[in-house]
Amino acid sequence: SREVDAHIVLRESRERGCFEKLFACLVVPILRLPPFHMFHDAETLLSKIDHWTKKAKELQKNHYDVTNVFVTFETEEGQRSALAALRVGALDLARQNTSAMAPTALFQGRVLKVVVPAEPNAIRWQQMTISTARKYLQRLVTFVITLGLIGLSGFVINRART
Repeated sequence: SREVDAHIVLRESRERGCFEKLFACLVVPILRLPPFHMFHDAETLLSKIDHWTKKAKELQKNHYDVTNVFVTFETEEGQRSALAALRVGALDLARQNTSAMAPTALFQGRVLKVVVPAEPNAIRWQQMTISTARKYLQRLVTFVITLGLIGLSGFVINRART
């Protein structure tokens, strides 16, 4: 935390110009609001880091039933070798045929389904826990709204022509 303390001392000892003071008084408070979450000072960021670190440590104590795991690799070669070692046929996977692969490639005596996922930035991490029923409901609502807007547009165009 010495780096943070040094940053705070440097920040407070620095001379500020007129424009910077005006920006700090008028614009920065607006940009700190929830839609933006920008320009937080070091103290606030440090307290948030401490809060979320404690929260993560608390959550690590719980037991979770895992269905999907994402693993990242430093190199593409490491990814390829892991995929080659864990690759197994669909029938062996369905039957949990442990003799189809090396014993070191099993996870707690089980054969895992391993696939190459989408790129990490293409995955909607916040929506991983949404149930399938809710996803279909959201799609249905979006579809109905789209149809309604198309119908309304057609009605307005028809009225404008007559």
